[in-house]
Amino acid sequence: MTFKIDKIILQNALTQLNPFLEKKDIKAPTSNYFFKIDNCILTLCATDYNFSLKLELTSIYDSTDGEFLVNGNSILSIIKRLKSGEIEFNLKGDELEIKQGRSKLKLQTLDTKDFPKIDIQDDTMQNINIDSNKLFTAIKKCLFAVAVANPKYELNSMLFNFTDTLNIAATDTRCLSIFTENVGFENHSQILVPRFALLEMQKIILTQCELSFNDTYLKIKSDNLVFTTKLISGKFPDYKRVIPSSTKYNFKIPTTEIIEAIKIVTATEDLVKITFNEDNILIESGEGKLINSTEIKLVQKCNESIYIKVSANQFLNALSNVESELFELGINEHNLPFTIKDKNYLVINMPYIEQNKGE
Repeated sequence: MTFKIDKIILQNALTQLNPFLEKKDIKAPTSNYFFKIDNCILTLCATDYNFSLKLELTSIYDSTDGEFLVNGNSILSIIKRLKSGEIEFNLKGDELEIKQGRSKLKLQTLDTKDFPKIDIQDDTMQNINIDSNKLFTAIKKCLFAVAVANPKYELNSMLFNFTDTLNIAATDTRCLSIFTENVGFENHSQILVPRFALLEMQKIILTQCELSFNDTYLKIKSDNLVFTTKLISGKFPDYKRVIPSSTKYNFKIPTTEIIEAIKIVTATEDLVKITFNEDNILIESGEGKLINSTEIKLVQKCNESIYIKVSANQFLNALSNVESELFELGINEHNLPFTIKDKNYLVINMPYIEQNKGE
């Protein structure tokens, strides 16, 4: 097996694959990159059994067919140290020779028979075509609400509900984020996609995507890559029951102004108190004499003063996904969940509730 390839093209591909390598057991087959040439196409794969990524490169030349496994850290380290330009690879038995100019380096390879099969071919797989921009937007708007290392594994995932619309939901029990896109699907189904997979999906989603999934796996095909992830089993919380049917107080708030105001007063504090007075919004943080505050003007009059206390970081994460100049904030009482609405984006947030001193 032989081939030549530009250093930058190969380095970029291996770097993209690197997060999918097994990191804990360096002797495992999955700590290696899978190389295969078939009919002048170089296929590169990496997997840790839970997630995998496959890339196809056509920008190789002087190639002969073959395949091998090579240690991921070793070959990427070598490629990074070589100069820009052409690199030549020659596989002789189980020894890989890497040549560039006067430099000649050698690595031990492994047989590919121990590498796990990552092409999921199953009659139970459902196929869906979706615009990558819509998928990327859906993930971005809800990702902040996905729990991290929660013992309830389903909370460490995002719900994709394919019905007459695309409904995306995520919650860490303090905050619930929901995004709806008017894209209809013939076959109604839902899957739970783990957080790590979502982070990687944001990096690789391109143009038009084809999603294939069953009860165990999700596969995304886009341009020259195939991404596969195991899904999380379990039942996502019935999030619809926590959505308020109505809210007593509804305010139109300038998005940029309140974001800037909250950032100013919470430079040293995360907890922020937001009070709605007759014609202004008072934003405060701190205690006693050390209170930071600022005001912004209300778009409409408020007949009755009402306040909420909330984590500034959580509130700002929700507002970072608002696209409109004005968003709607809905409140019932200071100790009940409040809502943030913008077009097809909805966030239900739990306020900070003070405990009585005697408790």
